[in-house]
Amino acid sequence: MKRSWFRALLLRRVQVLFLLILQLCFLFFIFQNESFIAQVLRSVVHIISGFLVLYIISKKDKGANKVIWIFLILLFPLFGSLLYILYNFQASTRKFEQKIFQIGQKNRTLYGLPGSSEKSAYYEAPAHIPQIRYLKYAGFPVYDDTQTEYLSPGEKFFPIFLEELKKAQKYIFIEYFIIKEGLMWQSILDILKEKVSQGVEVRVIYDDIGCFLALPKDYAMQLKNIGIKCEVFNPFRPVLTAIQNNRDHRKITVIDGKVAFTGGLNLSDEYINTYEKHGYWKDAVIQIKGKAAWSLTLMFLEMWELCCGIPDDIECFFPKNEVDERIGSDGFVQPYSVLFSILFTPKIILLTSNSIRLRNQIK
Repeated sequence: MKRSWFRALLLRRVQVLFLLILQLCFLFFIFQNESFIAQVLRSVVHIISGFLVLYIISKKDKGANKVIWIFLILLFPLFGSLLYILYNFQASTRKFEQKIFQIGQKNRTLYGLPGSSEKSAYYEAPAHIPQIRYLKYAGFPVYDDTQTEYLSPGEKFFPIFLEELKKAQKYIFIEYFIIKEGLMWQSILDILKEKVSQGVEVRVIYDDIGCFLALPKDYAMQLKNIGIKCEVFNPFRPVLTAIQNNRDHRKITVIDGKVAFTGGLNLSDEYINTYEKHGYWKDAVIQIKGKAAWSLTLMFLEMWELCCGIPDDIECFFPKNEVDERIGSDGFVQPYSVLFSILFTPKIILLTSNSIRLRNQIK
């Protein structure tokens, strides 16, 4: 059984690699061949490069970005022009960006459902007011009544994580860049199966590139067959397109909207040091209990809608009975989700979720 799984995994990788190499060879042949058609195509690309330079100059963009692109296009017209077109004029990438923006705008007001503590934060953490206002303007409120715990390394995080999963009563949301079969994931999966049998809703999102060498192609269907809802973020296709560079690097687990985990650890054995892949792995996770966990719940649900295209009735996931409970806290927590823009990548990349402590260091 394991051997057939490995063969299917290997076959998929070989097929994808072969198709990508085939496309690169075709492009190389077109632009290195001395045929009449190739010469015409090269002339057309040179003309296009001139218009691209004028277009870049007219754009409202950072001067450094403009200079780099113009330099690249003028120095290497064929390569530079194709690269710029690849990353800036693909309809699929633009639609992806628009969808992210629309989902974010639609749910922006929902982040404040549990009630924020902006005024208290201004009073008790004056040094952080610019940061609080900046993230508040982006749609992410600051919360009190939230307890946090810094968990590092993975061996400290893992048993606590398993115990919290066992306490789930309504839902468990899991979103990670890498999920890899092994001791860590199998221990988690055993709990998820048990929770599904108890009527708990379990959803999983994993990134297709992050799990490209870790999971078989049909793994999402395998999870669905045991009652776990699963979506693959931006499934990889062997086509030269910039949209494949949109990846989900977030690491989020939410339990009943009351408890959440986020940080740098993926769900793979090297992160808990059951074996050494790149030496001893020391990373961190922040456990969040209380109101701020709602922000991470919304972040997951927005990504879920982005993956499957079906919006949820988000308010039904809101932990109404727990909102009025004051669990106490030693500071303020302001979770946020980052949309990052950088040259040579699509304009928007989904990165990670973070929690900013505004008062007292995490112990």
